[in-house]
Amino acid sequence: MELVFKSGSISLTSDQTGVTYVLTGPNDYTHTGTIPDKLEKLPPGDYQLTATQRNWKLPAETISIHDQESVQKEVKFPYAQATIISTPPGATVRQGRTVLGQTPLTLAPLQPGDMNLSVDLVPFTIQRFTLHIADFGNVTRQVTFQPDRNFVASCGMPMVWIPEGHFWAGKYEVRQSDYEEVMGSNPSTFRRSTRPVETISWGDAVAFCDKLTQFELKAGKLPPGYHYSLPTESQWSLISADASLETAPMSRTGNSYTSTLDVGASEPNKYGIYDTLGNVWEWCLDKFDEKGNHSLRGGSWLSSSENFPNADTRIGGTPKYADRFTGFRVVLVQ
Repeated sequence: MELVFKSGSISLTSDQTGVTYVLTGPNDYTHTGTIPDKLEKLPPGDYQLTATQRNWKLPAETISIHDQESVQKEVKFPYAQATIISTPPGATVRQGRTVLGQTPLTLAPLQPGDMNLSVDLVPFTIQRFTLHIADFGNVTRQVTFQPDRNFVASCGMPMVWIPEGHFWAGKYEVRQSDYEEVMGSNPSTFRRSTRPVETISWGDAVAFCDKLTQFELKAGKLPPGYHYSLPTESQWSLISADASLETAPMSRTGNSYTSTLDVGASEPNKYGIYDTLGNVWEWCLDKFDEKGNHSLRGGSWLSSSENFPNADTRIGGTPKYADRFTGFRVVLVQ
């Protein structure tokens, strides 16, 4: 008499690579392997299949095997895909502290679940949201940026939105700390990181704007088409707005200043911008006259009522002129 044992087989397949498995079953049966694989002469019964790919383990799945049965089982991890699009493009997408890339960005393959993402593009308001990813899902998220009223540039310089002009302006005159961060030097006479940089020529100020633009582009902080610049005189007048001569850091107010003061020495104007009057003269982009001189606005710590009669007072200087009374403020324009 010949004994005949009941048995079946199972073939495991997957179109995904690097899939391993653990199969457990009757009588403490355990087998581990890599898919694809085929197991024969398995006793009939219920088996538990657990598949793993990298750090993702699927829930155990029951497979029933009967006598003389050959079971075919395909293992498929339900990866999904997400696409993040922004207007303007070029925004940085982060999950926590991890940078995932810049928009437009397609993330694949993804495990299903919720992703807490942030999309950041200076000078716009950061966008934060939770993206739900379903099994085998294909999700697209459109982010449209709206201008923020203020932001901080990579060098630490606060910028303020000017709604009437549709551009951003420095909250303060460029500080010595800002200048050192971008240019690696400090020509100032009155050294202190929180004071405005001075002894700056028009050429120096333009070079700072150009280098700051490259500095911000390299840091991924500027959308295409934006750049830092000196303000035109009309932009400067708009920035200065309702700044008060009575509280300006200049000697015409009855104080006898002997140097610059820390930025923010005046009361802020209606935009929250400081020191457009006093502290240091601010270079403008415009020509002052046909001789090639450029405009300076706002007066300095030494300005008196005799040489600075009102807020519209203008003077001019050659592109290379620089002294302890001259500094600048930047704007960010498209």
